[in-house]
Amino acid sequence: MSEPVAQSAYSIRRSRFGPFVPAARLLENSATLMIVSVLTIMLFAAGNLPWQLEDYDQAKQAFTSWQIVTAPHLLYQQTPSGKVATKPPLVAWISAFLYRVTRSWEIAWRAPSFAAALALGTLLWRRAAVIAGAAGGLIALAAFSLNLLTPRLATLVRTDMPLALVTFLIALLFFDKIRRAQRWQARDRALLFL
Repeated sequence: MSEPVAQSAYSIRRSRFGPFVPAARLLENSATLMIVSVLTIMLFAAGNLPWQLEDYDQAKQAFTSWQIVTAPHLLYQQTPSGKVATKPPLVAWISAFLYRVTRSWEIAWRAPSFAAALALGTLLWRRAAVIAGAAGGLIALAAFSLNLLTPRLATLVRTDMPLALVTFLIALLFFDKIRRAQRWQARDRALLFL
């Protein structure tokens, strides 16, 4: 009795992937997902070693969080040259909080981008797995994390990765509303505003 069921599942898989059944099994294997996930975390953590504040506007972002800790300017920050800081202060607030907890500027400055990169990769994987199956989730995670740009941005002292996470969450909210044909509620509007 189990033979026809197994045969029909194999024929469905065979028709879905054509001659690429071994590759499909590899993509849908949980060990492959674990390998890509561990490789992603290692690349994100080591992407910018040795850590230093170089170009890429990192000094300005670091200075704003330093300024919050040393001279309590919670809402108004300046750049090192004395100009008004134009970036939103949320990442600087998070960095200042992390500095109070860890007493390490290197961790405090880089942890928000690192956490945002991990969250974005996880969200991409989960949503793609729902839409396109386990293979689609793995491909989305690999495309996001195993390129030249993402591991570099994952530990830069910048607001790029947290901003990418917020942008993705907003797009995901729109996608879900359109896919489900739901009306916008007051809670949804409030989330979008925040």
